[in-house]
Amino acid sequence: MSRRELDLITEHDRQSFGRNMTYYLTNSERAQRLFRYVDAAFFLSFVVTGLGVTIAYVLLKASYYNPNMKPSTYDPTFLLFATTYTGVFGWAFVAMLLGLIFSSFVDKPYGVSLKQVVFLALRGPFRPAIRDYEDPRRGR
Repeated sequence: MSRRELDLITEHDRQSFGRNMTYYLTNSERAQRLFRYVDAAFFLSFVVTGLGVTIAYVLLKASYYNPNMKPSTYDPTFLLFATTYTGVFGWAFVAMLLGLIFSSFVDKPYGVSLKQVVFLALRGPFRPAIRDYEDPRRGR
Protein backbone atom coordinates (compact mmCIF):
# COMPACT_ATOMS: atom_id res chain seq x y z
CA MET A 1 0.00 0.00 0.00
CA SER A 2 1.12 3.54 -0.62
CA ARG A 3 1.68 5.99 2.20
CA ARG A 4 -1.54 7.79 1.36
CA GLU A 5 -3.55 4.59 1.51
CA LEU A 6 -1.98 3.70 4.85
CA ASP A 7 -2.81 7.14 6.23
CA LEU A 8 -6.45 6.80 5.19
CA ILE A 9 -7.02 3.61 7.21
CA THR A 10 -8.87 4.31 10.44
CA GLU A 11 -8.84 2.31 13.65
CA HIS A 12 -12.38 1.12 12.86
CA ASP A 13 -11.09 -0.20 9.51
CA ARG A 14 -8.28 -2.05 11.26
CA GLN A 15 -10.66 -3.75 13.65
CA SER A 16 -12.86 -4.96 10.81
CA PHE A 17 -9.98 -6.51 8.83
CA GLY A 18 -9.68 -10.25 8.52
CA ARG A 19 -6.50 -12.22 8.88
CA ASN A 20 -5.25 -11.76 5.31
CA MET A 21 -5.87 -8.02 5.20
CA THR A 22 -4.17 -7.55 8.58
CA TYR A 23 -1.14 -9.44 7.25
CA TYR A 24 -1.13 -7.30 4.10
CA LEU A 25 -1.41 -4.10 6.16
CA THR A 26 1.42 -5.15 8.49
CA ASN A 27 3.74 -5.90 5.57
CA SER A 28 2.81 -2.60 3.91
CA GLU A 29 3.71 -0.70 7.08
CA ARG A 30 6.99 -2.62 7.34
CA ALA A 31 7.79 -1.77 3.72
CA GLN A 32 7.20 1.94 4.28
CA ARG A 33 9.43 1.82 7.38
CA LEU A 34 12.12 -0.03 5.40
CA PHE A 35 11.95 2.61 2.65
CA ARG A 36 12.53 5.38 5.20
CA TYR A 37 15.64 3.58 6.50
CA VAL A 38 16.88 2.90 2.97
CA ASP A 39 16.49 6.57 2.06
CA ALA A 40 18.46 7.51 5.18
CA ALA A 41 21.17 4.98 4.27
CA PHE A 42 21.39 6.41 0.76
CA PHE A 43 21.95 9.99 1.93
CA LEU A 44 24.17 8.93 4.83
CA SER A 45 26.37 7.04 2.37
CA PHE A 46 27.00 10.30 0.49
CA VAL A 47 27.97 12.08 3.70
CA VAL A 48 30.32 9.31 4.82
CA THR A 49 31.83 9.01 1.34
CA GLY A 50 32.30 12.77 1.12
CA LEU A 51 34.19 12.73 4.41
CA GLY A 52 36.30 9.81 3.18
CA VAL A 53 37.15 11.56 -0.10
CA THR A 54 38.09 14.73 1.77
CA ILE A 55 40.36 12.80 4.12
CA ALA A 56 41.91 10.89 1.19
CA TYR A 57 42.49 14.15 -0.69
CA VAL A 58 44.14 15.81 2.31
CA LEU A 59 46.35 12.79 3.00
CA LEU A 60 47.38 12.39 -0.64
CA LYS A 61 48.06 16.09 -1.03
CA ALA A 62 50.10 16.13 2.20
CA SER A 63 52.17 13.21 0.97
CA TYR A 64 52.95 15.12 -2.24
CA TYR A 65 54.33 18.05 -0.30
CA ASN A 66 56.67 15.84 1.68
CA PRO A 67 60.10 17.49 1.51
CA ASN A 68 61.78 14.11 1.03
CA MET A 69 59.95 13.48 -2.26
CA LYS A 70 61.34 14.48 -5.62
CA PRO A 71 59.43 17.36 -7.26
CA SER A 72 58.99 15.34 -10.46
CA THR A 73 56.79 12.77 -8.69
CA TYR A 74 54.02 15.31 -7.98
CA ASP A 75 51.19 14.56 -10.38
CA PRO A 76 47.89 16.48 -9.89
CA THR A 77 46.17 14.13 -12.36
CA PHE A 78 46.88 11.18 -10.09
CA LEU A 79 45.50 13.14 -7.13
CA LEU A 80 42.27 13.85 -9.03
CA PHE A 81 42.01 10.25 -10.25
CA ALA A 82 42.65 8.77 -6.79
CA THR A 83 40.03 10.94 -5.06
CA THR A 84 37.45 10.33 -7.81
CA TYR A 85 38.10 6.59 -7.65
CA THR A 86 37.75 6.68 -3.86
CA GLY A 87 34.48 8.58 -4.15
CA VAL A 88 32.79 6.40 -6.75
CA PHE A 89 33.76 3.00 -5.39
CA GLY A 90 33.72 4.17 -1.80
CA TRP A 91 30.13 5.37 -2.14
CA ALA A 92 28.94 2.02 -3.50
CA PHE A 93 30.76 0.17 -0.72
CA VAL A 94 29.40 2.46 2.01
CA ALA A 95 25.83 2.26 0.62
CA MET A 96 25.97 -1.56 0.56
CA LEU A 97 27.47 -1.65 4.05
CA LEU A 98 24.74 0.63 5.41
CA GLY A 99 22.14 -1.52 3.65
CA LEU A 100 23.55 -4.57 5.45
CA ILE A 101 23.56 -2.76 8.79
CA PHE A 102 20.01 -1.44 8.43
CA SER A 103 18.80 -4.82 7.20
CA SER A 104 19.95 -6.42 10.44
CA PHE A 105 17.72 -4.34 12.71
CA VAL A 106 14.81 -3.22 10.51
CA ASP A 107 11.72 -5.40 10.58
CA LYS A 108 11.55 -6.22 6.87
CA PRO A 109 8.38 -7.24 5.04
CA TYR A 110 7.94 -10.94 4.51
CA GLY A 111 9.86 -12.18 1.48
CA VAL A 112 12.34 -9.29 1.24
CA SER A 113 15.87 -10.68 1.14
CA LEU A 114 19.12 -9.16 2.31
CA LYS A 115 20.21 -8.72 -1.31
CA GLN A 116 17.08 -6.72 -2.10
CA VAL A 117 17.66 -4.41 0.87
CA VAL A 118 21.24 -3.77 -0.27
CA PHE A 119 20.05 -2.93 -3.80
CA LEU A 120 17.37 -0.66 -2.35
CA ALA A 121 20.10 1.14 -0.39
CA LEU A 122 21.99 1.70 -3.64
CA ARG A 123 18.90 3.10 -5.36
CA GLY A 124 17.70 5.18 -2.43
CA PRO A 125 14.78 7.46 -3.28
CA PHE A 126 15.17 6.69 -6.99
CA ARG A 127 13.30 3.38 -6.71
CA PRO A 128 9.91 2.93 -8.38
CA ALA A 129 7.12 4.48 -6.32
CA ILE A 130 4.32 2.45 -4.79
CA ARG A 131 1.21 3.94 -6.32
CA ASP A 132 -2.33 4.07 -5.04
CA TYR A 133 -4.67 1.38 -6.26
CA GLU A 134 -6.55 2.33 -9.40
CA ASP A 135 -9.53 0.34 -10.54
CA PRO A 136 -8.73 -0.95 -14.06
CA ARG A 137 -12.43 -0.80 -14.96
CA ARG A 138 -12.48 2.98 -14.58
CA GLY A 139 -11.59 5.03 -17.62
CA ARG A 140 -8.56 7.24 -17.55
